[in-house]
Amino acid sequence: MYLPRILLRLPLLIIACCLLWGCSTLNVRHLSPTLWQADTPAQVTLKFWTVEYICEREANQFTITGRALPRVNLFPTWSAWMSEMELTAYVCDPQGKVLVRKTAAQESAPFPPPAGIPFTFTLETGTSVNNPAITFGYRMIILPAPPSPETTYPLASKNTQIFFASQEALRQ
Repeated sequence: MYLPRILLRLPLLIIACCLLWGCSTLNVRHLSPTLWQADTPAQVTLKFWTVEYICEREANQFTITGRALPRVNLFPTWSAWMSEMELTAYVCDPQGKVLVRKTAAQESAPFPPPAGIPFTFTLETGTSVNNPAITFGYRMIILPAPPSPETTYPLASKNTQIFFASQEALRQ
């Protein structure tokens, strides 16, 4: 039985892809990580959010507390409901290679949140880190109004305006 050459090479291609995927790392260089400083208030400005935080460190454990504030003037004027919002904290090395990350999903709520989005992340690197840096990412969906409870799939409606934005770690 004759098999096309591509089918004979397919297992090798799959193995190569798996090996490359396994060697890849997450990088947050594009998210402006700030070098960690003991008990010093810091700020990271992303495209749609400004994150104010303070980070305490005990050995390999980082406790990051703060709030994310929307840069309201950059959102569509009809923005009124935060349908989905995930905020991610990253601890990385000075080159932006992610050492550990943690994501917290926020409840749906009116937008903009009056006091921003408060958060506390506790992350443990597992090994000692020299010159760690901290940054954040997000993934969100903003709607003009809360979806009606009768709607099974509110984002599938043809009449719904949706604002989606995401800034997250990149796989390298």
